[in-house]
Amino acid sequence: MESVEKILSVAPLGGQTWEGIAAGTWQKRTFGGQVVGQSLAAAVAAAANLGEDKVVDSLHGYFVSGGDAARGMTVEATPVRRGRSYSNFSVRAAQGETTLFVGNVSFRRPGDPGPEHSVAMPQVPPPEGLSDGREYLPQKNLLLFSEWEDWEFRMVENHAEGGYGHQRLWFRASRRMPEDPVFHTLALAYMSDMTILYGAMAPHRGHPVQMASLDHAVWFHRPTRVDEWLLYDQVSPSASEGRALCTGRIYAQDGTLVATVAQEGLTRTLREQ
Repeated sequence: MESVEKILSVAPLGGQTWEGIAAGTWQKRTFGGQVVGQSLAAAVAAAANLGEDKVVDSLHGYFVSGGDAARGMTVEATPVRRGRSYSNFSVRAAQGETTLFVGNVSFRRPGDPGPEHSVAMPQVPPPEGLSDGREYLPQKNLLLFSEWEDWEFRMVENHAEGGYGHQRLWFRASRRMPEDPVFHTLALAYMSDMTILYGAMAPHRGHPVQMASLDHAVWFHRPTRVDEWLLYDQVSPSASEGRALCTGRIYAQDGTLVATVAQEGLTRTLREQ
């Protein structure tokens, strides 16, 4: 697989269109985090081209079609509104005429004063000595571990709690990443799609399902680094009619809440062959 730095780099094609590379994976379908990450990268580049000096506030989008992992994609990033405090860009990722993802990216002016609070990080064991969590993955997804050399995972827990799914894990980049804080925002968006839907299957372990991300949202609360351990605290409060809702809070190891994620995913029972 290509390095995460290359995957999250987009090249201008002229106008409001940017190009992202294929990841070089053995998987057949494009990883949703790659689509989200390259869409966000295009929006950031488009905003910078227009002289915006804001930081990413949030991203909201829908996965419209599955992508071909062997192909790159193009992203149209179009300004919707440019204000003094907030700006908004629409994004559309595609392969040829096929739309993969549509969404919006909000940018904010950094440093605005206001009250502050956050939910405390749960008390969990440190990442050192924990399993990488592959025993909780469906067998067909174990291939991911052979490709994801840029990332480390440590599973804290994956269980049914009161009838709903709950999963907690640590993750970080396996090597030092670029100093640019924008890169760490992109990489956090990229990784926010990884693992979150598996928590929905904690109460249904062994149930054969078709899984795919349907929509995705990330709110970026505070800056962080992805080459330091981050705790991903995930809950699936509901699953019904072939889809599951999952939410996640991402914490730095010092307990700082850095991002919140929400995703609905497909969890449709596989038909017997």
